[in-house]
Amino acid sequence: MATGDLEIKTDKQSRKRTALHYAVVSGSLPIVRTLVEKNGKLMEIVDDKKYSPLHEAAYYFESKEVVRYLISKMPDVTPPYKDSPFFADDCSKGAELIARLVDSRAYDICLQLLVKYPILATATTYCGKGMLNELSLRPSGFLSGSKLGYLGRCIYKIIPVESNGKPRDSSSKGDLENQRVKEQPTLLRHLTQVMHWINGASWTAIEQLVPWVKRIKDEKYEHTFLKIACKEMSGWSQKDISSFFQKFPYFRAAAQNGAVEFITTFFKDFPHLVRDGESILGEAVLHRQEKVFNLFIEGTATMKHLAADYDSVTKDNILHKAARLAPYPQLSSVACPALQMQRELQWFRAVEDLLNPTQRFYRNQKGETPREIFTIEHRKLLSDAVLWMKDTSNSCMVVTALIATVLFSSVFAVPGGNVEGKGIPLFLQEKVFILFAASDAVGLFSSTTSILMFLSILTARYAEEDFLYSLPKRLILGFASLFLAIASMMVAFGATLYMVLRERFKWIFIPIIVITSIPVLLFVKLQLPLFFYMVRSTMVRSKYGSGIFHHKKIW
Repeated sequence: MATGDLEIKTDKQSRKRTALHYAVVSGSLPIVRTLVEKNGKLMEIVDDKKYSPLHEAAYYFESKEVVRYLISKMPDVTPPYKDSPFFADDCSKGAELIARLVDSRAYDICLQLLVKYPILATATTYCGKGMLNELSLRPSGFLSGSKLGYLGRCIYKIIPVESNGKPRDSSSKGDLENQRVKEQPTLLRHLTQVMHWINGASWTAIEQLVPWVKRIKDEKYEHTFLKIACKEMSGWSQKDISSFFQKFPYFRAAAQNGAVEFITTFFKDFPHLVRDGESILGEAVLHRQEKVFNLFIEGTATMKHLAADYDSVTKDNILHKAARLAPYPQLSSVACPALQMQRELQWFRAVEDLLNPTQRFYRNQKGETPREIFTIEHRKLLSDAVLWMKDTSNSCMVVTALIATVLFSSVFAVPGGNVEGKGIPLFLQEKVFILFAASDAVGLFSSTTSILMFLSILTARYAEEDFLYSLPKRLILGFASLFLAIASMMVAFGATLYMVLRERFKWIFIPIIVITSIPVLLFVKLQLPLFFYMVRSTMVRSKYGSGIFHHKKIW
């Protein structure tokens, strides 16, 4: 077949594709390599929708190696890129390509493409689709949105990101270091390259052996992409940068989804964007993204100015938005209706503290104050919270009453009986009897305390403000007393069993410990997470209110 025959397109019904379009869809690298080597022009021929073979390969993504090979064979073009069909229509097709690769989590290929064509970092389609759009919707791809432990965060800081197997740094610092390496003597340069290769090979081996390290690396890739976008924008004027983010609401999307790094990365490089942050603050409050809200919580003049902004149509200020019921995903992330109500009150209080007193009573277009909206929007949640609190208290009171009854009666029926006519326990001189008596007393006192706490919950007035601190504090004390009562009861039971059976079964000590530990451990496993959540939410405080609110520095 002649070289020119490969450029023949199919009919319109098949979208006028070439042989290379079909080859990349099959995912066969040998066929793709043969076609490209025979006719390199096939790389730039597009179908009737202006999609190149590379677009098809990224869309179907049958083979990562095919995509990587096609990128390596793409021509090196320079701005304004007018000669390449790949960058036609203001790079909209390129924006679709990079967005597809990010969506497919092909991060190493994305970096390879961005190193070759940095303009794609800021390229967008007419509707705003592009790399930045994808990143603004993915909070889990950044360190703040991940659930990495201490070890994972340490690995995140040191793991390198690579392109074509070579460590890369998109910053100017990385460029200067590469330049210095080139200026070094030949032997030293080769030694540096070998060390880089060994470092890359070592991390590759670690990724193969420990799969979760690869996931950490993927998260760092996304932050690297943002740095490349910032570097690409560094040649723009402040007006152009502001216009870009006003045209495409990437910051609003990032605020809605809690992508903190997306916001802070651009704010650090372009501080003037902070002045346009009222939409970010409003979306963070409306969607209950505390990590984004913490960027604006410091009461500086700029932040107070942003907080004072209001919607020109609805006349809602930021406190009106805080008064709205939280979206279901954020609401359901909190353990129970009572704590959901508490979290809503904490948000309302935190936003209220940002405003001056007159703004707190500001009426919107419908004539509603923030407090009125809060009461209306949270009416059902308040009802659910009251029902949950009463049901929980009733259930716990039954258990604590039974425990108190058992422990109280055991005082009059001590193990081994009493000395006839004196009422002195026969085992009084035994150490294990002292353990029994102490645990019985502690259990009785703690169960009585628990009953009083749950009784105070049942007789409460259940106003909105009670769910902020008063009722959760009583529930915490009730749960803590109940746990102590259960543990004390099991210790008393174990001590009694040991005193009765030790003469007959010398080995009974260990089985008693195991058996009596099971109910306590079950209670800990089932109830302790809720207990700790309540303690953190209620008892941990900051100067901004709840412990979830604390100022996070942008710079």
